[in-house]
Amino acid sequence: MSRRLTFLLAPLLFLAAACDDEPGQDPSRAAATPGLAAPTATSTSAQTSTTAARATPAASVTRTSVMGRPPPVSGRPPPPSQQPTNTPDIGPDGVPRVPPLERLTFSDGSRLTLEDLAQRRSGTAGRGTFNIARIVIPSISVDAAVEVQKVGLDGRMPEPSSAAVVAWYDFSEWPGFGGLPLSGGNAVFAGDLDRTRVGPGVFFRLAEVRPGEIIAIELTDGRRLYYHVEFNKLTARDGDFADVTIATAAESATFITAAGAFGPSGYPDRRIVWARRVNCQPGGVGCDLPE
Repeated sequence: MSRRLTFLLAPLLFLAAACDDEPGQDPSRAAATPGLAAPTATSTSAQTSTTAARATPAASVTRTSVMGRPPPVSGRPPPPSQQPTNTPDIGPDGVPRVPPLERLTFSDGSRLTLEDLAQRRSGTAGRGTFNIARIVIPSISVDAAVEVQKVGLDGRMPEPSSAAVVAWYDFSEWPGFGGLPLSGGNAVFAGDLDRTRVGPGVFFRLAEVRPGEIIAIELTDGRRLYYHVEFNKLTARDGDFADVTIATAAESATFITAAGAFGPSGYPDRRIVWARRVNCQPGGVGCDLPE
């Protein structure tokens, strides 16, 4: 079995404990389903079944056509005098600007579709030195530290080390997946919905994030990048996350947590929030929104 097939058939087994370890439930599902209570801290009676019910997350339907490795570059680079000089357009906050965003159209439903994912278009996965300090989502009072979790050759995405931190996934072993702020691609993050003996996790209220909001990624040098939320949707847990984590054409970020009503085998869904980097004034105001 090839390495790529291994990735597809045993896809990204992340958040097994971090998101399925608690018998709370997604606030948005609680509101939509009569009789379901809002998420609460884990009770002692639920811990035994929870520990035994760690499960594999899910994603969209597999589309292997977007997963091929980039073709090798042939020929030698031109002499230095002939190489293009691309001077980045630097904003007033010292952040390189991105091209204006074109408006994208996504499905109206709450479930993520292949058409939604195809709208993003595939791109080059940014690589480089880890440069992320914090994730800031003002609307849900998130201001959290970010840690690195590496996706190994087995395709497994380790859970965050605690309920209070956000994991950024290093896909350097997987060409064409993931990304890094300022380097391009799709920076993939995950955080707990809740956790046993802890209670609500860092992404407990991620269901409340709405398209059009601005999420900030604070870099280790203190600069902030801003991301325009495009969609907040659900996908089944037991599937392939290749289409969700693939590098996108525009510099973007994906935020993931558990979702749905907690049951014997954990949370049945994963919540996917996808956002594109946008040019904003310092403080996240005066953003150049899609027209």
